[in-house]
Amino acid sequence: MKAGYTISAAGHVIVLAWALVTFVGKPVHTPPTDFFADVISDAELSRITQGARNAKPAETPKPLVEKIAEVKPTEDPAAKVVDKPEIVPTVEKIEPKPEPEPKKPEPKKAERRESRRRDPHREPPSGRLLPA
Repeated sequence: MKAGYTISAAGHVIVLAWALVTFVGKPVHTPPTDFFADVISDAELSRITQGARNAKPAETPKPLVEKIAEVKPTEDPAAKVVDKPEIVPTVEKIEPKPEPEPKKPEPKKAERRESRRRDPHREPPSGRLLPA
């Protein structure tokens, strides 16, 4: 049993050491990239964001609704919003539930052992003799 634990521990140590050596991250040395940025003035930014002067004007979008309906008053503002009427159970259809039968308490382990020991006609399991 100790040999199995020793072999398992040695194997785990070897695997962890191998993982530590191979998976150590080396820093990536990427050369810094050069990028060019133009500095513009506020006037140039305003001119760029205005858009083209000879562009066609944008079309006005169509309204989503062609006609707005008239408001209808409700009959009962406190009523629930349901399609089906509420079902009310009647007294005649409700049946009492049958009461479950009380379970007999199981004898305790000590009592079962005593009842087995007292039975002289009982055969011992698998050919063994019972203690008296």
